[in-house]
Amino acid sequence: MPVREIGGISRANLAGVLGLARQANTLVAGFNANQAISGARISILTGKKSLFSQTADLTPEHAWIHELPLTDSEAKYTFEIRDAAGTTLIRQAEGEYNWAPESEIHIGPQPSYHIPDPDQRSYDDWMQLGKDEELNGRALRALNTYQEALRRFPGSFAASKSAGRLAASLLRFEEAKPFLELPHSRDTSDPEISYYLGTTYEALGETEMRRPRTRKGNDLAPSAPLHACDWENCWRGKEGWMSRSAICSKRFARLRRMRGP
Repeated sequence: MPVREIGGISRANLAGVLGLARQANTLVAGFNANQAISGARISILTGKKSLFSQTADLTPEHAWIHELPLTDSEAKYTFEIRDAAGTTLIRQAEGEYNWAPESEIHIGPQPSYHIPDPDQRSYDDWMQLGKDEELNGRALRALNTYQEALRRFPGSFAASKSAGRLAASLLRFEEAKPFLELPHSRDTSDPEISYYLGTTYEALGETEMRRPRTRKGNDLAPSAPLHACDWENCWRGKEGWMSRSAICSKRFARLRRMRGP
């Protein structure tokens, strides 16, 4: 969007950028077109009275600028451009801008949504609460929140996935397994579920569990899923966990590339 030689910006849209300002007893109007406009009809008005009218071919390479002497400094002037078919492309009246009226502007602390008491919470409330707790580092409280959401809304895909993901991240694999198996049975192509379910199976020693498969065109080989790595030599305390995570992260990135956008 070119903005050249017009001195300022009064209004801008897909048609171009308009500058409208007074200099002493002169109204200076400038316009930068975003694309060529053949036969543009340019007008400057006060009320319904036309003070200036011109037809011009506007291009992005050159700014259109015009100075209009003011005969009435108290009047409000309007600049307008229409295309050859008469459609208004841009229009700006002095002192008029698209902002909220003062009655709708509230200063000071802004109102925010407060999650209601447990008995009045909706499904969305429980999920939002769990997300907020996770973002604030309260992982155990978030896990309890997702579990409570599942108790109140059995079979929830998002709550089960979130609970399983968080439990696996906390190395609580026994808890994570049933949470992750539910959403995985409904969406075997979800790489995030496959990642956490795969690490959970490995941590529990269930290496012979059926491995999830992802499709993009032809079936991927069974070794493609994230949990198909050989962890025998890297599952050793903290160092082993870090090695495992690094390798699995590479698998996750590879799978995302293979799945595409």
